[in-house]
Amino acid sequence: MEKHKSTGSDYAFIERELSAAGYSKNKQQIPDAVAMLFAVLDSQELDPEDRRAAAQLFSSLVEKDGDLGNKAGPRSIWKPFYLGMFSYGVTVRVRTDAYDTPAGSRHNGLTGIFVSAHAGRALVQYHGRRDGSGHEHHPDRLEVLVKQ
Repeated sequence: MEKHKSTGSDYAFIERELSAAGYSKNKQQIPDAVAMLFAVLDSQELDPEDRRAAAQLFSSLVEKDGDLGNKAGPRSIWKPFYLGMFSYGVTVRVRTDAYDTPAGSRHNGLTGIFVSAHAGRALVQYHGRRDGSGHEHHPDRLEVLVKQ
């Protein structure tokens, strides 16, 4: 079975739409969650029909179970990432505003695992990439997921 090479989501468009709907920096958790959902879809490299089906199924599940199974307990939040303060294997993401060039901005919002450090840079192995690909980033461009 041949995999479709997804071109990925237009995160600038998604951000503009969320902002127009009233989700601004003051309500960052919602835009972050939406961006992460698109990042997961992008990482699966689905053909357009399968991508639509996955999105529709998710929407249907949300309507049937509005709390998505959330239970009371500790919440996780994104905090600045610093080399030496976090161990390998923690979940990180590239800040949603980390890069503004076309080549760099395709990394914005992607999540992954911190796998190594070299010359002051952190190697992130992105979630959902079948080939195990990742990218090196300056720590200032990353955030780490921590429990509150």
